[in-house]
Amino acid sequence: MPKDLFTLKRTANLYSELFTGAKVNKIIEPTSDELVFTLYNKKAFNVVISTQAKFARVSLTTQNYKAPLTAPNFCMLLRKYLTSGTITGVKINDVDRILTIDFTNENDFKEFKNYSLNVEIMGKYSNVFLTSDGILLGALKNSSQNYEKGRILLSGAKYLFPLAQDKTDPFNKENSIKILSSVNYQITSNFILNNFLGFAPVTAEEIAYLINKKCEKQGYSAVLAYETMREFLEKPLSPVIIKSDEYCDVLPFNYEHLEGVREYYDDFLIAEEIFYTASETATKLQGYKNTLISKIYNFKKKEEKKLAVLSSRLSEANNYEKYRLYGELIISNLYRLEKGQTFAEVENYYSENYEKIKIPLDKDLYPKVNAEKYFKKYNKLKKSLEITSEQLKETESELEYAKLIEYTVNSSESILELEEIERELKLQNVIKNTDNYKTKQSKKISPTANCLTYNIEGFTVKVGKNNLQNEALLDEASRTDTWLHVKDYHSSFVIIKAENKPLPDSVILTSAEICAYRSEAKNGDKIAVDYTLRKFVKKPPKSRPGSVIYTDYSTIIVTPNPHNDKILN
Repeated sequence: MPKDLFTLKRTANLYSELFTGAKVNKIIEPTSDELVFTLYNKKAFNVVISTQAKFARVSLTTQNYKAPLTAPNFCMLLRKYLTSGTITGVKINDVDRILTIDFTNENDFKEFKNYSLNVEIMGKYSNVFLTSDGILLGALKNSSQNYEKGRILLSGAKYLFPLAQDKTDPFNKENSIKILSSVNYQITSNFILNNFLGFAPVTAEEIAYLINKKCEKQGYSAVLAYETMREFLEKPLSPVIIKSDEYCDVLPFNYEHLEGVREYYDDFLIAEEIFYTASETATKLQGYKNTLISKIYNFKKKEEKKLAVLSSRLSEANNYEKYRLYGELIISNLYRLEKGQTFAEVENYYSENYEKIKIPLDKDLYPKVNAEKYFKKYNKLKKSLEITSEQLKETESELEYAKLIEYTVNSSESILELEEIERELKLQNVIKNTDNYKTKQSKKISPTANCLTYNIEGFTVKVGKNNLQNEALLDEASRTDTWLHVKDYHSSFVIIKAENKPLPDSVILTSAEICAYRSEAKNGDKIAVDYTLRKFVKKPPKSRPGSVIYTDYSTIIVTPNPHNDKILN
């Protein structure tokens, strides 16, 4: 929604109709930037007040916000003064983007007192202030005394609106025409922003576009420009969400200069709720993904460092036979060697042509002790080779697991999926377990309720969206169910429930197309998908979630297809 004074005036009128007379049932502060009120006015509804720079607003919400275990101070203050109170009105400041919600409530002495919640919708400077009789009781965000010249925003101080900007009210015809008369040919959005009060950049661009469009046909005049601007400001509400690669927002009516797909709505508050729910969910989802990816990246870096050390150690260990040879050649030539030599140049009787070989010696040791030292190193490296090879294999497996979990995070479509992945990472000790999850928790996990379920020609097909879901599907599948997985790529597990019925090839084909779509290879044209009976799929001992081996399989080549029309949940 454009952070316009005029757009906010329209919404203030809508909220005044909806909120006036409503009782305050509940108040929570889910984050340091948000407040959520549960109101009752013939029916219950939730209102979110956000001071996030990108999503600053007051709007209806159907999202399920979680209250913290301990309520923050400002939330407790609001509960003290506003719980069970009644909203008496909603209004907008005439000179700035400040929405004021007025309340009345009984105090401890059964006296009715008036309170105001002032929501300053000003991008990164957005804030919420609770006042009573014009005196500040508290704020959502702590502000410095010099937050703005002439304003002291501390408890006990008088609440003052920001100083009025030195700009013209576009509803003042005389002054507006005078300003527009200074333009000779074409209006720019910067001219609108710098001279007129209350416009957001996108609105200034639309007004400039409409004025220039009309003046191209009729010639520029200040009166025509003003009439066009007033006509825009007085348009009736016709809410629309406009989406494009460059722009996405909910608007009070269609902005002609913007390109993109348009979704029209009858109710502006509903359009606003739909837009912000989708936008905030997408933002939170991406933020959650970034957090998990960062933690997985740290895990990967640690394993990659370990891999480099093990590879270097393995390279040295692979030369263990050289030290046995050194020891044997020294023993064979003891009669020719003596203490104090720095090397022994002897014939290598293991080679075909008896080439001479130089063997480094410790001059402080007798030749026999040098030989024993080489035999000791030989035995140590021989043993190390076996251990290092096993450690190297485990480290490579860990890196493969990190790639799998990284793919799963990036392909997740909901907060719930990411929460399941985070739980897995904590149980696997990939990230720090701050929630006291028990790593030896029951292996029987059942998040299959969150799996995708399809109906394909009467057969139930389930698709896991992360490792926990994949393992749960595998645990619950019967031996005669069919299991599918993309060959050589990370993908979801797909289970076709057989239910003792013959399985048509068409069901396998459709399930394989879904499996290919739910994989790293989804952008390919021809994808190989392996399928076999569940009884041929095994989980290696001590392996990470999502790791399996399988035999007796067939392969089908398919084109990825989500088949969304067949989804049941």
